[in-house]
Amino acid sequence: MADAPVRRRDPLLLKIALVAFGMLAALATVEVVARIQSGDWSGSFLERSVPLVPTGYPMSYDPLLGWIPRPGYSSDQNDWHRQVTITADGLRANGSGSARGQRPILAVGDSFTFGDEVADGESWPAQLERILGRPVLNAGVSGYGLDQAVLRARKLAAAIGPAWVIVSFIPEDIVRCELSTFGATKPYFSLDRGELRPGNQPVPPPQPVGQDALRRILGHSFVVHTVMSRLARSYWLGRRVHTVGVHRDGEQVAILLLQTLARDLAGHGVRLLVVAQAQRELDPGQAELAARVLASLHGTPAITLDLHGSLHGLRQQDPERFKRLYRRHMTPDGNAFVADRIAETIRQAGNG
Repeated sequence: MADAPVRRRDPLLLKIALVAFGMLAALATVEVVARIQSGDWSGSFLERSVPLVPTGYPMSYDPLLGWIPRPGYSSDQNDWHRQVTITADGLRANGSGSARGQRPILAVGDSFTFGDEVADGESWPAQLERILGRPVLNAGVSGYGLDQAVLRARKLAAAIGPAWVIVSFIPEDIVRCELSTFGATKPYFSLDRGELRPGNQPVPPPQPVGQDALRRILGHSFVVHTVMSRLARSYWLGRRVHTVGVHRDGEQVAILLLQTLARDLAGHGVRLLVVAQAQRELDPGQAELAARVLASLHGTPAITLDLHGSLHGLRQQDPERFKRLYRRHMTPDGNAFVADRIAETIRQAGNG
């Protein structure tokens, strides 16, 4: 009887199996290395990557303020691909050749103060430092309401003893005083028989990102997280975007906060300059809101500067130059425009 034929393994199938095994082994190695480097063997890479607030650079939770720039961050790998350097104190660096010597100027505010969309040396605090030849500390934070800016001013002024505090705001920051959540939970103040009452102080820690089953399970994989972050970023890195309002008294809250800050700083020999910046649209209603808040500071030790008028005049006289001042935020030229006018105001008041 003839021997049964010997079945030979299909060399193609064998090659496919070997390639598949090699790929799986490589992916497993990548996962293990990623866990070793992160020091976290059970956490979600997705959870750690979703920003605390929807800004162009990393933030860290802060129990007093809600969030601050992540201390020690330095990179141009951000939403606008400009160099952003955060000091160990959570302040934005002003680029090379920072000024030394005199008592500093402390600048607080939102993304227009921080300098979203421009590099370290192009923000208005950095340019103001070069114009005046004295230290200017950039404590602006993207997404801040005027209430958060005032709280940050108080905290840092007590620690560093500046000669000047500059509080810069856009009118939208006044409306943010009505919110208890703006992407992340924030501190706020409400009115109780004409008195300010703090809320969310301390600010509760951030809650986990809401996720569907796919993100909840596969977000623990470094490989899947890396691939999905590139192929389906808007879905995969769904942000914590939600807003919670608590009252409609933002204007009065902002006024009381600034009036109290002006008196308290003056009592410690610190001068206050309050600057109303403007967004590109120069909305008349927002300009009126800013003007009312600044007018409320007449009779206090504060000095005020409203940029709406000069920007409106520039748009009328030289629309092409006006366009060069803005992207979504201000360009380097726009920040120079702001720095020049702040410097002029400080000089007229006496440098201090």
